[in-house]
Amino acid sequence: MQNRSKVFAVIILTCLVSVPVSSFSVPLSTDSGVSLNPHFPTVPLSYNSVSVKYSVTFVQSGLPKGTSWSVSLDGADKSTNTSSIVFNRTNGIYNFTVGGAPGYTPSPDHGSVNINGTNERVSITFGAKEYDITFREEGLPAGMLWNVSLNGTMESSATNETIFLKPNGTYYYVVGLISNYTLSPFAGLFTVSGKPITTLIIFSRLYQVLFHETGLPKETRWSVAFNGVTKITTTNNVSLKEINGTYPYTINMPENFTTYPTTGTIIVNGSSVFQTVKFVLYTITFTGLLSPETASMFIDGQEVRTVAGVFTLSLAAGQEYEVEVKSPGYRNYFYNLTVTSRTNPTVLLNINLVSTEPVQGFPIASLIYAVVILASIIAVFVITIRFQRRPKKKM
Repeated sequence: MQNRSKVFAVIILTCLVSVPVSSFSVPLSTDSGVSLNPHFPTVPLSYNSVSVKYSVTFVQSGLPKGTSWSVSLDGADKSTNTSSIVFNRTNGIYNFTVGGAPGYTPSPDHGSVNINGTNERVSITFGAKEYDITFREEGLPAGMLWNVSLNGTMESSATNETIFLKPNGTYYYVVGLISNYTLSPFAGLFTVSGKPITTLIIFSRLYQVLFHETGLPKETRWSVAFNGVTKITTTNNVSLKEINGTYPYTINMPENFTTYPTTGTIIVNGSSVFQTVKFVLYTITFTGLLSPETASMFIDGQEVRTVAGVFTLSLAAGQEYEVEVKSPGYRNYFYNLTVTSRTNPTVLLNINLVSTEPVQGFPIASLIYAVVILASIIAVFVITIRFQRRPKKKM
């Protein structure tokens, strides 16, 4: 009989525990039991048997005051323009996602929170959103190292791209020079405004163009005008570097010299180009006829060969020549000739010497005698005419 009473008591207690707490309309206490109707005994309960909620607070930093942001916790969304968002959840593991404000990126932007009998706090840091700033090169061999400095920060790459991550703002860049290459653009300025930016850098191989001169005295100044640029030197060579293409050139001649070629075109096509420039001292042709043809001609004291009075010789520019022609019985002839590269290439000069001897023929004394006789005859004739016209006196 006593055993039956014990069994019956256990059954009654089991039924009481299985009844939902809410049916008693009695608040849950903070100890390990529930205060039931006074007509029922107090029955101890574990917390796993009830839905106790705890706060999960997300706190942000980094956003300007009044900026809206949001959090999604296991599919439940909340947003605010304050610094915190609060959820109430029971024990368990919950996934969350943070919504970024325009122009800002949260960290972390997702994750999970484990509620286990305590309130939880999750810190979210917002930073300015960053965008890809890509510099892409063309023209370099594969594997060649190149670099870009963005606002003073340099990045190097052996591929065809260099990438920076930057928030909205204005930036300047400079591309590093590479030997034997030219590039475009070399530097620049751009503004990031909510989207990525890509800048194309074109590298072009440079090839040597060498002008080599012959014929000039040492230290003589000469120059080449090549592709719109003039380069001056006093050495034998003018060296330039250019990419593939066709380029006009002009050789600027020094005083008193001619050159070959004077102008031309250089074609650069994947290799260096060598152009020879030959300078020759400018000369003139000095030619003419001497009279008498037996006269002798001298240039700077050196006798010039003549044939039947005809002479022809070449004179180099850059100096003054003294010409002398002489012949017995004639006055000497002198002539100074200065030759420059501006002198006419052909100088024609006919030289007639003046005789120093009296004219041969009728004697001067005879001529004077004849004149005197003629004058006397005329005088007699005039006197006679006047005498005859005088009237006779009457007797």
